[in-house]
Amino acid sequence: MGAPLATHLKILHDQFSYTIDCYNSTVITVNGTTHSFKIGQTLADLLDELDVSNQVCAIEVNKKLVPHRERKEYELQEDDSIEIVSLVGGG
Repeated sequence: MGAPLATHLKILHDQFSYTIDCYNSTVITVNGTTHSFKIGQTLADLLDELDVSNQVCAIEVNKKLVPHRERKEYELQEDDSIEIVSLVGGG
């Protein structure tokens, strides 16, 4: 039999790197940046991970607005493109 398959990938991004588990995670894009996530993770889990779950913001997944009440039910899918937009005050 040949060499064993790699089970982890090292992702390099600008000045940092991280390793993802190929069997238990996959990749999405959040505001133009690649992120890995665990299979079965919800949109609410991602917002917690990014420390924005308590902020008032609009979430768009693949160019469709996801209502706040659906964030706990929406399971992230491979290649999802997520945009997180919040209001900024100013004058």
